[in-house]
Amino acid sequence: MDFHRNVFYYYRGPIKDKSPIDQQLENNTTKALVNVLENCSAALTEQFLNWLGVNSASQKIHFELQRGTIGERRIQRAKNKLLLGIVGGPSADVPLSSESPEGQSLPDAWIYGDDVVILVESKFGPRLDVKQRALHMKLLGVDAEERRVTWQEVHEFFNGMQGLAGVDRFLVQQFTRYLEYVGMATNRAVTEELFDFLLNPEDAEGKRWVRETMRALAKMVADGLDPSLQVNVGNIQREPGGWYSCWVTLSGSEHASTEAHITIDLWPYELDISANVDTATIRRLFKGLEKAPEAFRAMLANLEGFDMTVHDRKPSKPRKFEYVPVMKFRSGPYIADETSFNHLVYLLKSLQKLIAAARQLEPVVRFVNEHA
Repeated sequence: MDFHRNVFYYYRGPIKDKSPIDQQLENNTTKALVNVLENCSAALTEQFLNWLGVNSASQKIHFELQRGTIGERRIQRAKNKLLLGIVGGPSADVPLSSESPEGQSLPDAWIYGDDVVILVESKFGPRLDVKQRALHMKLLGVDAEERRVTWQEVHEFFNGMQGLAGVDRFLVQQFTRYLEYVGMATNRAVTEELFDFLLNPEDAEGKRWVRETMRALAKMVADGLDPSLQVNVGNIQREPGGWYSCWVTLSGSEHASTEAHITIDLWPYELDISANVDTATIRRLFKGLEKAPEAFRAMLANLEGFDMTVHDRKPSKPRKFEYVPVMKFRSGPYIADETSFNHLVYLLKSLQKLIAAARQLEPVVRFVNEHA
């Protein structure tokens, strides 16, 4: 998948400074927003203005980019004047100084008509520069209002539009996806592009996009279970079969492996959700089976459509493991059969004995290999 197939994505030129915020990207994102509003229908632009709380009777809305002013007379005669700050995330308000700032203002964009003037300043960081805000407000006049929104909120506004068709639909879809690509918004929807990317995940920005989408998806699940759950996203990794995957865990601990937890796995061919009991917590499962086997059996009986799989974890590389399935059971009502459940418990206990025996034999294997 190539992000440059998106009509708003672009090839970046060299960056002179080492600022963590890419000004080229900021400017291009503002330009993308203006391109959408300028080339879509007047009805769509009207909806955007209404969303901002601006009512306009203007017959035509105009747009400018990177322009110092649209004329003092035009600004002052407008009934509705707004400084619109679009930022990368929520932040606390910083009051403006009562002193008049020195210097000139260079807005990122203007949106204006006969009775409305909106000065747009955008940032990828969490807030606008205080002096820059003051200069913008000085340019608009003392009767101007100020509003700040995030790029995520802009994304949600466009993503929630219904009944779009033709050019409107195409540009809005391209713009919302662009915001996801550049990390200014996340989409909790699992799209075909996510699966396709894992077939050949070479692009660094694409990897970040997949991980942030998985984080947003897991956060949505956590909010439905327990908002205090910790969400931890793993790196995109190559699996022994040659394909790639990305996982995210939801747990009550910062380190998910220290307790049973929920895992969501994205593969090129499917999305899995599972309850994981790792090596460090397998003893808790055995204790639970000894104390309350019927309770565990009842839970399995209610898990219609789920599988229970036991894996043998084998080291493949330093700090890397290969998980080999040892046994697999289909959960659901049939597990309520006493014979089936007893067989499951027997295999689990047998596996525990097998692991214990393997640990006893490991020194013998190591001794022989060391004297090869």
